[in-house]
Amino acid sequence: MTNVDNLDIQYKEITGKRSLIYSIFMVMFWGWNAIMLIVIVQTTNPPMSGYGSSLEQSTSSIGTTIGLMFWLIVWAAGSVIFGISALMTQPAKALVPITKDAKLDALSS
Repeated sequence: MTNVDNLDIQYKEITGKRSLIYSIFMVMFWGWNAIMLIVIVQTTNPPMSGYGSSLEQSTSSIGTTIGLMFWLIVWAAGSVIFGISALMTQPAKALVPITKDAKLDALSS
């Protein structure tokens, strides 16, 4: 025989306290992304727009594209490293079943 009351179990998610190392990794992650965004914006600003011959302008565009791709790869690699570090140090989460006694206590208060 199964107990019908046991089939209607509700759970509450609780999260552990954030550690100092987790906070440091999160600051490093968001700081890295902010710095790289500034670098990418500065890289896409071509220095020779409107000056020189067409050959000089095209080589400047090619150099800008190569530089942009380099910084995008560096940005992605750093974001993966800092992101995984932040994910690995995040607080633990657990599902705790809510019992009938806890429900009655919550309703009575």
